[in-house]
Amino acid sequence: MNDYILELEKVSKTFDNNFEVIKDISLKAKKGEFICFIGPSGCGKTVLLYTIAGFLPASSGKTFVNGVEVKSIGLDRIMVFQDHMLFPWKTVIGNILFGLSNSNLDKNKKLSLAENYLDLVDLLKFKDWPIHKLSGGMKQRVAFARALVTNPEILLMDEPFSALDSIARKNLRKSLIKIWQKTKKTILFVTHSVNEAVYLADTIYVMSSRPTTIKKSYLINLTHPRDMSDPAFVKIVKKLEDDIEIEFNLEKNHFDAQININNLINT
Repeated sequence: MNDYILELEKVSKTFDNNFEVIKDISLKAKKGEFICFIGPSGCGKTVLLYTIAGFLPASSGKTFVNGVEVKSIGLDRIMVFQDHMLFPWKTVIGNILFGLSNSNLDKNKKLSLAENYLDLVDLLKFKDWPIHKLSGGMKQRVAFARALVTNPEILLMDEPFSALDSIARKNLRKSLIKIWQKTKKTILFVTHSVNEAVYLADTIYVMSSRPTTIKKSYLINLTHPRDMSDPAFVKIVKKLEDDIEIEFNLEKNHFDAQININNLINT
């Protein structure tokens, strides 16, 4: 039996004019694993998630979910975006029910499922509230519930906390860990925060500057809940920050060299 729910085999993505964003990425994710991707801004982490989701076709390489090659989008892979992307004209429960629009379940079963997932994210008592009355953190929890109600195998999360203040981020990190532990979903999570990655992940992949590749992986053998002041936690954060700084400097040197070459060409 294959223990891996997700497998990438030398996946690359190149856009027009030979603009290469991701290059030869291979990885495997176990069922129920929490993976974080971290690396320089603009290196291609979001493009990688979009390729796994099926929003973008890979230029080369293959992606498999449960041994089946990914050819397009599917309900087995659901995205949670930086912007919650909720419908402001619908209530909280209305937004969750939208996730079941294509389901053959009867109305009562859909309502029961929606309420169960709102209860999971501690928002059941707000089910009839209009979206515009919710805080940013509450809106993102609604987005989590809408993603989960379709029962995907993999959650793809693209910096879902980036627009929130520090207190909201802290509370949502705790909520996400609780949700993950209860649902046993496989999560792939993009973040720019090293502390956030170490707080959440089983495995962290450090990505290179563009075209992005996997430079290094870390297995985080710390039990939950994790304490950011724990010396073991701080040690891992410091090592990750050093690795990312190396990649940032490589990208800056490459950019500076390209400017110099262009100046030579134009003189």
